[in-house]
Amino acid sequence: MLENLLVKVHQEYKSRILETGHPQVTTEANRYPLPIGLLSSLILANYFLKDFDQLISDISPEYYGRYVDDIILVLNDQTSKEGTTNRLRDLVRERLVDILQEDSQGDQVKDLKQYRFTLPKYTNLLLQQDKMFLYEFSHKSPPSILNVMIEEQKQRSSEYRFLSDILDETFTDFESVVFESSFDFDDGNRAKFKEVNEDKFKLASFLAKFIQKSIENGPEYRKAEVDKIFKFFKGRYYIKHYYFWEKLLTLFWIRKEYKLFDRVVREIDGAIKRVKVSRHWTISAQEIKNSLSDYLDCSIGLAVNLNPSNNDFYGDYIDQK
Repeated sequence: MLENLLVKVHQEYKSRILETGHPQVTTEANRYPLPIGLLSSLILANYFLKDFDQLISDISPEYYGRYVDDIILVLNDQTSKEGTTNRLRDLVRERLVDILQEDSQGDQVKDLKQYRFTLPKYTNLLLQQDKMFLYEFSHKSPPSILNVMIEEQKQRSSEYRFLSDILDETFTDFESVVFESSFDFDDGNRAKFKEVNEDKFKLASFLAKFIQKSIENGPEYRKAEVDKIFKFFKGRYYIKHYYFWEKLLTLFWIRKEYKLFDRVVREIDGAIKRVKVSRHWTISAQEIKNSLSDYLDCSIGLAVNLNPSNNDFYGDYIDQK
């Protein structure tokens, strides 16, 4: 029963995405995408990788943790080799040779960032070196280094899931976390400007944390930040960051900022009506508008139902929608 239901969910998702002409969705039969954010994707991905979990268990690591495709593996008794050009590749050859296979190009790969490992039992999956991080610790290293690594992994995991670490007490101003650095130091030590853009992962983490802190401390908690958030989501930014509608409306609702809640909903509705399709997609502008309107309704419902006793304030609008 559950298996059939999950199959139908992903069949329908694939069908809808194919209608848009999306180039990255396969038309091959019996193959379906696992989109991030769709709850069933987590269930299927974890089930799919259960054999991989057993392979890792067979090498008896000190620790193994996995969140879908985010993996942490701790091995002991590894001897660092000074001067090696690819320590990660050496580690795979020494300890993970029965699990991972090197890219067919092997030692011919000049750019180590493009070096890849494949999984024989999962022919459609691979690991890229530029997304793998190797940390080496010895008894001579200060314990504080471990704390730095732990905090980095917490941040990486939280940002991946668009969540916030509730136990993290550090909480800065809105503008200090939303925007990425506007300098690029990749070219030696010469700093050069790069395009300033919003960091959607940090923005998601900030909103989740702010919602939690507002629940704990009440509607008077850091009121100045509410105005900053409201001013940020304007015009095209409502559409660009549509996946934050639920968090945005939830924040205003739990803080009893009902006028702002009402204003945001109406502004989003207006932004949806102004949407135009500039790309060569087979989907029409009206279909996109309808989909965004449906998503807005869902976002409203999820926020309002956190406190149903206040439904009278917004009940008329929901009924009209």
